[in-house]
Amino acid sequence: MGKNNSWRICLLLLIAIGFMGCNNDNTVEPEGAIALNMLNEDNGKTTLGESGVYLDKSNNFTGRNVFLSDLGPMSNLGFVSDIKALPVADKVAATVGHGYLVYAEETRREFPSKNTAFAVGHTYYKMYIESAIEENKGVRVKYIPVTIPTGVLPEPETDITTGNASWSLDITKFRDVEYVVDPDLKHCFDFFVDEADGGSGIYLSIYQVEPLGYPATVNLYLRSGDKFSYVTFNAAY
Repeated sequence: MGKNNSWRICLLLLIAIGFMGCNNDNTVEPEGAIALNMLNEDNGKTTLGESGVYLDKSNNFTGRNVFLSDLGPMSNLGFVSDIKALPVADKVAATVGHGYLVYAEETRREFPSKNTAFAVGHTYYKMYIESAIEENKGVRVKYIPVTIPTGVLPEPETDITTGNASWSLDITKFRDVEYVVDPDLKHCFDFFVDEADGGSGIYLSIYQVEPLGYPATVNLYLRSGDKFSYVTFNAAY
């Protein structure tokens, strides 16, 4: 009896593994996927959406001021991950059956903590190569543009100017918060994180401790988890 039960358990496990494999192979492509014949620069130089990425003469993806990540082999566009901190290059081979992430260099920023974050409001591309075009003229791809949501962060370029030498920002909902101004200006400001009276929220306070010597609009970059934005304020001079 015990031996029969063991065989039944093994059989059920094999069936379950088989179903899992089938489900993975049938991952659905995202809604709105776009089919594109990307011709290389000798045959028309098709670009990927508005990314500026194209195929060079050797069928490598490249472009100006872009980052590309080759995610390796997969079954379709549905397997391409959301944007994340992965190795990047400015040129990668176009390999049939591989998935890719494509985005502008300015979309990615490394903070002093060595954490990498991505700019809210920016658009990146998920891409998958389905097949090669005859006579080595390029590749057939499926892609979809994705805009990084703002989430808890303020909209980029939000002006928080409220006074001559001090500013405040509500960061209650931020996760793993980090903030930084341009390196050349950081000695001019002090930062404090305080809880509001009654525990109603958490605020980042900025105080100017040295004059700049000239009028300037300062960018304050804010990271929450793996996303970032920036706000502006007019510094005293």
